[in-house]
Amino acid sequence: MIDSGQILTLNSTTITGGILSNSGTVNATGASALTGVATTNNSGDLLEVTGGELTVTGGSVSNTGKIEVVAGTLDLESLTVTNTSGTVQVDGGALLDLESATITGGILSNSGTVNATGASALTGWRPPTIPAICWR
Repeated sequence: MIDSGQILTLNSTTITGGILSNSGTVNATGASALTGVATTNNSGDLLEVTGGELTVTGGSVSNTGKIEVVAGTLDLESLTVTNTSGTVQVDGGALLDLESATITGGILSNSGTVNATGASALTGWRPPTIPAICWR
C-alpha cells in the first residue's frame, strides 16, 4: 500500500502476485513489470511511466485516478483496466501498447501512440483527444 503523499519507484523492478493499492504515486522507469498483481490506483492519485517499459500482465487494474505514460511504454497484456471516472493519458512520444487488453470507461487522452493487437478493446470511454490509434 502506498499512502497519500508517498512515492513508490519501480526502477527495473518486477512484482509478482499480491495487491498494489496506490493512494500516492507509483513511478516506473527501466524495464519494470507487474505480473498477476491486483492493482488499484485511487482517485486523485498517479501511476506513471517516466521511461523504459512497464509491463502489466494478468491480474487486474482498477483506476479512478490517473495513469500517465510520460515517456517510454506502458504495455498492458491479457487484462482489463476498469477505468471508472479515471484517466489514462499518453503524452507525446510515449506509447500505450494493448496486447489482448481492454480499457473500460473513463477518459483516454492521447498525444502519443496507442497500439492494439489481439483481442484488445476500448469500451465505454470518452475521447478528448485521439490523434494516433493503430489497430493491428
